[in-house]
Amino acid sequence: MKRDGECLTIYGHTKGVMSVCPCCGKRTSSVHCYRLRKIQCTEWLGHHATLILQTRHFVCTNAKCERKTFAEPLMMPHSYGRHTYEVENRIRQESLELTARKASKTLAIQHIQISASSCIRVLRSMGRINPQVRTSGYVGLDDFAKCKGHKYMCVIVDHYTRQPLAVFDSRYGQEITDWLASHPEIKVVTRDGSRSYAAIISAASGLIMQISDRFHLMQNLKKASVEPIKSLLGQVKEKMPYPYPTEEEAYKSIVDAICQMGEQRHRDRVRLFYAARRLKIMGSLSLHSDREYQ
Repeated sequence: MKRDGECLTIYGHTKGVMSVCPCCGKRTSSVHCYRLRKIQCTEWLGHHATLILQTRHFVCTNAKCERKTFAEPLMMPHSYGRHTYEVENRIRQESLELTARKASKTLAIQHIQISASSCIRVLRSMGRINPQVRTSGYVGLDDFAKCKGHKYMCVIVDHYTRQPLAVFDSRYGQEITDWLASHPEIKVVTRDGSRSYAAIISAASGLIMQISDRFHLMQNLKKASVEPIKSLLGQVKEKMPYPYPTEEEAYKSIVDAICQMGEQRHRDRVRLFYAARRLKIMGSLSLHSDREYQ
């Protein structure tokens, strides 16, 4: 073990004597060479931890096997991997929830050194290789930016575990339909208002219930309600057509409003008064017009 500032380096080697060829399955103890593997681990006592293992490459003694040499398998990383499984899960989770640059900075706080480009490469590898998983039956389907503003990918997330289940390079490919068809336990899929996603889910299974997710539902509701409300509040530049009443309609409306005040007998007297006054005005106007005509 070696400590250099905030970095902690742990040295080790494997103990096994024999290994099994991954092609033919024959056990062998013939060592071809020794090599060092540098593996990044999770933080240890608040320090950035790196594991350097001395591994062996064996020679397959089966003359008919197509593999001549092979590396002994390790329990922590996968083949050619530079991170432990725990570190890979953290990188995958942060890269899915944040942008590549923000994920790199967040992981640096957790003492995991990785660049923004490496975070994107992790997501790309997820798009090519989706492991077989058992879902809860309630999943969400949505887009996320591979290159914001230029290229987008598709992600499927479990609603109960809140963990990503599969990532696809294309948003509208046949591979999404095949993945949904390979999981008959899925009952409900939440999605946005895209018709392409609706067609993909329907093609996978007609028994899957499709539900609009809350974010896109509220977004569509906002688009549909804000403009009418702005128009009603007079916050738009366009003039709204308003039918102004005629003089007859205005006079009748005012008289009706006045006649509704007081008791019934008073209302009847007021109504008769205004009716007589109206007739008198109309008669005087008619008499005046006749005199002008003569």
